[in-house]
Amino acid sequence: MTTAKDVESEILERAGLTRESVADLPMLSKVFDGGGRTWEWNKPHPGNPNMVVHSMFKTSVEDGFSPGDVTVYCYPTSRDEVLPFARYIVNTNVQGFTSETMNDEVFMDEIAQELSAMAIEREILIECPNDECETFVLSDADKCPECGTAMLEDEEEKPADGAATAETLPAPPEEPKMM
Repeated sequence: MTTAKDVESEILERAGLTRESVADLPMLSKVFDGGGRTWEWNKPHPGNPNMVVHSMFKTSVEDGFSPGDVTVYCYPTSRDEVLPFARYIVNTNVQGFTSETMNDEVFMDEIAQELSAMAIEREILIECPNDECETFVLSDADKCPECGTAMLEDEEEKPADGAATAETLPAPPEEPKMM
């Protein structure tokens, strides 16, 4: 039996996030579709009690979705029946939905990508400063977990090694006083 905590832990690890870091992401917890069904986080799928809603994300018309579309990810909990993981596109304005089944690996990767994209947009995840490393790192990290490069706080505030700072520059010459 798959539990919400098992699924969540794996997804967060794949996304490079922590439970604390996703607290500020705009997650949906309840959606009413056009058919009057309620899709609610960590509750059974409205048409299949052996599936549980894990994550829901708003979609964008620019990405090819219809106005009112919401992506809903569900995982199986049945001990008696082998069910696939699934993604549903439900619409808040129109009755009906589309579904796509997937294995657990694809399911977790898809949700991790959704979370990562939101975290990057909100600068919760930032690029590693090492040009050869393609990892995104939590913005409060001291170093990149992939390559070990120290994360810079703010390039404008931190001078390069050996660069002159206000403390090391000589005082400017005094201007001659006119008498």
